[in-house]
Amino acid sequence: NEIFHNGDATNAGSRHIFLNTPLSTAENTALGELHALLAKRGMVGSETSAFPRYMESQALRILQACKFNASKAVDMMKISVKERVRRLPIAEEDVLSDLNQGFIYWHGRDRKCRPC
Repeated sequence: NEIFHNGDATNAGSRHIFLNTPLSTAENTALGELHALLAKRGMVGSETSAFPRYMESQALRILQACKFNASKAVDMMKISVKERVRRLPIAEEDVLSDLNQGFIYWHGRDRKCRPC
């Protein structure tokens, strides 16, 4: 089972594949706690509303990185949003010299099915 490190779903922080795979009970509980905290801090409409689109695919990954500490995950999400606003979209003049030099864009997945 390549979804979890050594096939062990009971070890928090062991997930390798985050999208289109079933969640464990602990992960569902942690996402619920995160969602409740986001609602309490006014970052989502209510506890029953959906995660913001920019956050839905990253919520579990951020929770895992924060060792399932919802408060730390909310702080990391705030930092992530600020950086996205500051850096995106990328203006053409910012990368035009790189485009003129030529570069390679490598896209694919590693053996654990993670994007690389």
